[in-house]
Amino acid sequence: DIVGFTTMSSLVTPSELVFILNQMFSGWDSLCEKHGIEKIKTIGDCYMAAAGVPLRCMDHAKRMMEFALDMIEFLKALNQEHRRTLNIRIGINTGPVVAGVLGTKKICFDLWGDAVNVASRMESSGVPGRICIS
Repeated sequence: DIVGFTTMSSLVTPSELVFILNQMFSGWDSLCEKHGIEKIKTIGDCYMAAAGVPLRCMDHAKRMMEFALDMIEFLKALNQEHRRTLNIRIGINTGPVVAGVLGTKKICFDLWGDAVNVASRMESSGVPGRICIS
């Protein structure tokens, strides 16, 4: 998630906030393609992605680490270009998950399981600008 997102959202217009998020998320989408990562969803300022879904891969941990490192570098470059000081926390965990689609309206692919919950806790307790790995 983006460190200080709530504060930032009170200091900029909604249009500017969406512009900033779109720049970051679009860049990270490109990094997903580069590393063979599956973007799962965004929720507010959170970006959820996974390796090894929907197709298993033996190097999922390596892919996620390289993706996470590139996310940080991309944000540094974006900050420099736009004179911002945004920072992120990243949490990574491995383990079994259930993946699928629920409902019939506004469907989206999602993941569930303890591995997802642990990754979320790793992120929320992590240090800004660092990757917290279980």
